[in-house]
Amino acid sequence: MSMREGTCSSCGATEVYYALDGLKPGRGVFGGVSLRGTVMNTPTDVYICVACGYIAQYVQRGDSSLKTVAKKWRRVSGPKDGA
Repeated sequence: MSMREGTCSSCGATEVYYALDGLKPGRGVFGGVSLRGTVMNTPTDVYICVACGYIAQYVQRGDSSLKTVAKKWRRVSGPKDGA
């Protein structure tokens, strides 16, 4: 299931809507994006399931900040035992 493909990752509904560059400073609850001091006001695409209220937010593909995150953040290696 993929929010980007129109299926909610949380409930499986197909009532997913999106806005490219959907959150900007001063708009909405989130008010812009700061990735732990790494990136300020990175453009994001926002997907919302109107069936359950689940929100997925993605840094826009190709944004240079993704390379910075890959250098400075820890990579998730997968589920831990017992998870």
